[in-house]
Amino acid sequence: MVSVILKIPNLTLLYPALRIFLILMIIKEAYMKRIICSFIILLLTAFSVPAQESENTPASLKGVNTAEIVFDVNVGNPKLLSLRLKLVEKTLSDISHYAKYRAVVAFRGAASDFMTKNDNHIDNDEKQIKKDIYRRLKTLKNDYNVTLEQCGVAIGLRGIAPEEIYDIINVVENGYVSIIGYQNQGYAFVPMD
Repeated sequence: MVSVILKIPNLTLLYPALRIFLILMIIKEAYMKRIICSFIILLLTAFSVPAQESENTPASLKGVNTAEIVFDVNVGNPKLLSLRLKLVEKTLSDISHYAKYRAVVAFRGAASDFMTKNDNHIDNDEKQIKKDIYRRLKTLKNDYNVTLEQCGVAIGLRGIAPEEIYDIINVVENGYVSIIGYQNQGYAFVPMD
């Protein structure tokens, strides 16, 4: 009688090799997914049109990469001052659809009375709207990255100490000098009085 002996390979060595093979296949698949996703993102980026090159871009902003603006605010009526700040916000929001911007809001004259931490320089019936003005100032500073400046000459003439001005506002020695400087740097001048 002849007996046949079959040799079966040692499976304990085969399982780790199979595991390594499967892990390598999974890694290869994940790597390929990354490559494909990166390629798709690259294609989408290459064929997308930047906002400033849109056919909806106003003629005045065509070719403008960064709009530089200095708003000169000299409004003593608190309701009108609040409205002016709202218009600054709207203007910057509109520009941001087509170009980047750098903006400064410069306060002088009677507007200075509403730039203080205390209510010593306003009438009692103006306290509530002053809170609204401060909220708008914080929005411009924090959400729109606007530089806020207060004329030192104006607060001196109005009996306001520099320490009384809100911390989010930079007190400059002379608002006119500041505005002249910005204009000579190419900033557009927007009077708001």
